[in-house]
Amino acid sequence: TEVKLFYFDPCSTIFSLLSHNLGITSFYPELDHCPDYGYRFYNITTPYIDPYNNYIYLPNGGHSCVSKVFFETNEALLLNNGEWAWLSFPRLDRDGNDPVVVNDVLYGENNENIDPNDYINGSRLENLPPNNDVIKYNIFNNDIWQPSGELSDIQSTLGYKLKLDYYPQYYGDKWLHLKGNVLDPTENITIFSQYDNWVGYWLYETQSPFDAIPDNVLNELTSIKAQFWSCVKEWHSPEGNPQPYWMCACHQSGISLNYGDMVILRTNSYLSFQWQRYGNPPASEEKSATEYYQYNEQADYTSFFVELDTTANPLEIGAFVGDSCIGASTVLTNDTIVLVPGYIEGMSGDVTFEEYYDSLKSNKPAIKEYLVNNNKTGTWEKRIINTVEKQDYYFVSFKNHKYDNKNLLTNEQTLISCLPNPFKDYCTIEYFITVECNVQIVVYDLYGKSLNILQEGVSEAGNYSINWTGTDSNGKPLPNGVYILKLRAGTNYAQTKVVILR
Repeated sequence: TEVKLFYFDPCSTIFSLLSHNLGITSFYPELDHCPDYGYRFYNITTPYIDPYNNYIYLPNGGHSCVSKVFFETNEALLLNNGEWAWLSFPRLDRDGNDPVVVNDVLYGENNENIDPNDYINGSRLENLPPNNDVIKYNIFNNDIWQPSGELSDIQSTLGYKLKLDYYPQYYGDKWLHLKGNVLDPTENITIFSQYDNWVGYWLYETQSPFDAIPDNVLNELTSIKAQFWSCVKEWHSPEGNPQPYWMCACHQSGISLNYGDMVILRTNSYLSFQWQRYGNPPASEEKSATEYYQYNEQADYTSFFVELDTTANPLEIGAFVGDSCIGASTVLTNDTIVLVPGYIEGMSGDVTFEEYYDSLKSNKPAIKEYLVNNNKTGTWEKRIINTVEKQDYYFVSFKNHKYDNKNLLTNEQTLISCLPNPFKDYCTIEYFITVECNVQIVVYDLYGKSLNILQEGVSEAGNYSINWTGTDSNGKPLPNGVYILKLRAGTNYAQTKVVILR
């Protein structure tokens, strides 16, 4: 018999029959009249949900017939438990990427779109419009998000910052209920030169930003910043030949893009692109929030990339202005670079750091002298940072040894090269890492499609070389053309182009 679809309400434990006649189409004709009655338990018969078009595909019994059922959505997006949430609105009740009124999205008909809904006046939604440097906002006031506010509507391609105030202060989970349609994955995003571009991420694929962003766009970006991680492009000059690489670090969740995230992209070019799909999230250990150092989260932060100087890492590291903690991060055993967020708005003074080990160890005194890398010259200077400088990011080192000013950070020399280039029959790929970490080398085409994984696994620090004959993952020779070799070593990234000319 045909499959029947029921609705189940977990709050009332009631089943309701939605439809008797769902309609049948043949989806897997090669499996029609399969003699194996166990076929109905195969993974291939698992119902498939298409979130972009709001359809459920339900296999019928032991054959390849499939029922296609439309559903209306009420999808709950979990917000972080801090004061602010950097987010996007992937699912909206709209046509295409048309804007939707803020109050319709956040409030709804009966204030049912945010749970718990007893947030109070002063709650705030912010957005930086494209090609602009003035943030616009909307304030919750008198039981409504102001329809005449500076920020009147919402679009899925844009990123937002949401602060929900509760009285008394609420520290539990907060949920945003999304209704309507998810934006088409192929929708274009436009970013502008020399601006902070607040960009929404609406794909259901959790993946590395270096898979989600096309290579031609990565080549033009200077930084990628999310709420809990940051990546900055730097340059290394071996033998006078500058090569770019990305340095990334997180202070809570791992370096990945998730459904409903927003990121801030900076570039030196005007660009239009589409998110790429079907990449993989990087293998990284999640960090929990700090317990020893407490600070007040603000809408934005300054990135302090701190290089540690110890064989036994502290448990936490905090940044201070005077006696006030302005940000902190937990430290993992294998960390060499830690991202400490600096929430310095309204603060004035010098920035110092502290390291916390545990209650049994004597903690080190405040670090008031450290090395700061000059972002313009690439040289290291022994000085102290002051909040009036207002740089987007800083590279800080607690190490005492002298630095080779031709390099940025000694543990960031994660470089990859290929010789000969172009090549006909085979090439030798050389790469160098300075700390033991998980290493992956992947071949991509110019459209961002993964073609072959040449190396994957944990490697010790050192120089390595592998030979590649210009084949894909099935051993078939790739056609003549330009390809990208992308190296991941821990949280560091480097890439180079290679040309096959047979």
